Amino acid sequence: MPGDAIINPKTVAVLGIAEPLAGAKAIANVRALNVLADALGVPFLDLASIFDGGPFLIGDGLSGGIADLQKRSLILGGAALDGAILQTAITSLLDGYDVFIPADLCVALEPGRSNLVFDRIRDVGGIITTERQILLECLAQFEEPRERDPLQARLDQLVLQFDRDM
Repeated sequence: MPGDAIINPKTVAVLGIAEPLAGAKAIANVRALNVLADALGVPFLDLASIFDGGPFLIGDGLSGGIADLQKRSLILGGAALDGAILQTAITSLLDGYDVFIPADLCVALEPGRSNLVFDRIRDVGGIITTERQILLECLAQFEEPRERDPLQARLDQLVLQFDRDM
């Protein structure tokens, strides 16, 4: 069963899901997850590549794609929180992965369900966090500038984005 409450950049991969019904926000979230993976220097798996536009169903394709990453922890986001993300999180937790969900990089088809879904993921051992918190936790674990600089650059981008949105 899952055990790590802190993200270890050496054992994590990032997964992005963009269900077609979720629209532009889902695509933006998956892009942000890819940028996060690059900053962390970890593998990124766009789950759309597994399903190729077909229905999102948990099965051998998904399990095999995740297993191929050879990581024990997953950062999972995109859309739909109340669909594919929930399914993938629970299945991954049952398969023994540590699962981290950056709430700011998830969107629900029915926004009123977000808190219910986050509660459910927590109930089965998942960790709800934010992209900023992930970056800060990983920064605290690195000493080398080559490891820290991409994380700090992404953190700086988030600060600029926050300032623009205000």
